[in-house]
Formats: sequence, C-alpha cells, structure tokens
Amino acid sequence: MTIYTAAALRAVALHAQSLHTADDSDRQVTPNRLFQVIDQIGCVQIDTLHMVRRSQYLVPWSRIGTYEPTDFDDLIFGPERRLFEGWEHAATIIPLAEYRYQMPHQRNMREHPTTWYNRWLNELVNKDFVPLVLERVRREGALKVSNFESNGHVSG
Repeated sequence: MTIYTAAALRAVALHAQSLHTADDSDRQVTPNRLFQVIDQIGCVQIDTLHMVRRSQYLVPWSRIGTYEPTDFDDLIFGPERRLFEGWEHAATIIPLAEYRYQMPHQRNMREHPTTWYNRWLNELVNKDFVPLVLERVRREGALKVSNFESNGHVSG
C-alpha cells in the first residue's frame, strides 16, 4: 500500500484545478489557453450574483490572470464555440466535447422536471412568458437575460 504525504496530495489537487502555478499575468492569455483551463477543470459554475465580477469570469482569472472576458464569451457563444451552458448541480459552462454525456441528463430533466421547475412553469406569468422567449430566441438567436425587458421583477 502506497502512502502519500499531505503535501503530495495537495500538489495533485492544486494541479487538477490548474492552481499550481504562480500568476503569470504578464503573459497574454489566448482563447486557446482560456479554453485549456476550463477543459482541465471540467466546468465552471455560472453565478448571476457578483460583487467584483460574475464567478464564471473569476474562475479562469484565478488560474491564468488577466484575460479578455469577450474571449470567454466567444468560446461559449461565438461561431467557433468550444463551450456550452449546461446543467450540473447548477447552471454551468462545460466543454462542448462533453455535450454527448449531458444528453441523458438533459433528457431526464425534460421528462422528469423537479418540483421547483414545475412550480415555476405553472405560474401564470411564466406560462405566457416561456413561449415568447422561445420564439424570440428562434428569431434572433442566442440572447442574454439583459436583452429582455423586465416589469420590475428581476429575480427568477
């Protein structure tokens, strides 16, 4: 039986999360390097709340330093996208290569929605809202939440 020291295990954990190198912010970060970081850590949780910046932008920054947030967005929404928005335990940015593994999970969520999702869908305002959003996305393509008008209701 091999026994590993705490230092060795810590080094493996830091390396797996791409936290093993010093900040090399003097080096320009390319979209390829940004993708490599996301691919190595597996996914990045989306968080709509922020004080400094939304968390999905902070996670790569904590590993590679300053980068162009538009490069990150282009990896998700651009013409040569390599990441997509999926659902793990929460909304998540995931490498596109993992999409096929997400399909059974997505299908299960569609066929067996959770209680909160059923409640949300059955609220009268959402029954009218969902078809409007779907039609607009079909017509205009990918949109951000900020592209939609709000009648004062900002959450949910």
